[in-house]
Amino acid sequence: MLRPRSKVRRVGVLTMLTALCVAVPAVAQTQLQQTMRHADDLNALYAAEAQKSELCKGYIGKVVTPTPFSALVQRLSPPPAKGEFETTAQYKARIAANAFSPPTGPVVVTVPVDRDFISYNADTSLMFIQVGAFGAGEFSDLVDVRITGDVTVPAGTPEGVRVPHGRSERLLRTYTARNGLGVAVKVSEFERQSTGFYFASPTLFSFAKRPDAPVLYVQAAPLQAPRLKQTLRVAVAFVPKAPYLFKGEFGSPVPTMRNPVSYENKLTIIYADPKCALALDPQGRVLAAVNAGS
Repeated sequence: MLRPRSKVRRVGVLTMLTALCVAVPAVAQTQLQQTMRHADDLNALYAAEAQKSELCKGYIGKVVTPTPFSALVQRLSPPPAKGEFETTAQYKARIAANAFSPPTGPVVVTVPVDRDFISYNADTSLMFIQVGAFGAGEFSDLVDVRITGDVTVPAGTPEGVRVPHGRSERLLRTYTARNGLGVAVKVSEFERQSTGFYFASPTLFSFAKRPDAPVLYVQAAPLQAPRLKQTLRVAVAFVPKAPYLFKGEFGSPVPTMRNPVSYENKLTIIYADPKCALALDPQGRVLAAVNAGS
């Protein structure tokens, strides 16, 4: 049976109003939860600021020169054995030029920054760097899994947190291959170098509960903030820890007609105790610091 049009319209309006009455409290509750989470995050951040170590306090305002990753790896790498066709004099000269000298104090190394995790509040003139800012330059899922799979981690190594540093590729060679039907395909073979850190701590920021929780903040005027957000660097101050380096190599699946590419993957991971996380301006001046590690 058809209802009169006026009744249908009235029923429709009442249904919409009922839905709105139910939805408003849900929206308000979500906003309240977000506000409470934000307040909890800020309270944890300010508490971490009050508990900052003397080491981390000492970095603020100073200009630091971050150590290149490759230079630190060289210092942490034991020299190769004497070669069969290398004279004793040549061997000693090589050892002297590439001395194994692990740093005993903190070293500062920059890490790739994910700027999606940097936010600015114009009302307070504060820029917040969140946990996720330290996770850019991601390892591929395969590499991330294999850091502890293909890289030899000594027995007794504590639970650690991985922070990526970078990845580069170079073409090794190209060649023509044929499938079982004789169809030719050009295959490219690459070497992929992945680098990163394995910090001897369950988490990099013990006070942060979420990837979007702020861990550092910097004061910046609204006119300066856009440029600072694009040029800000993040770094970690850490002390290398024996055995210093985890290295590994693994190949990729065999090239196919659909995917005629192969990779030789090489990993170099620095093992260390994290001490401080830093925010740097383009000139290396430390704008903010906070304790890192547990």
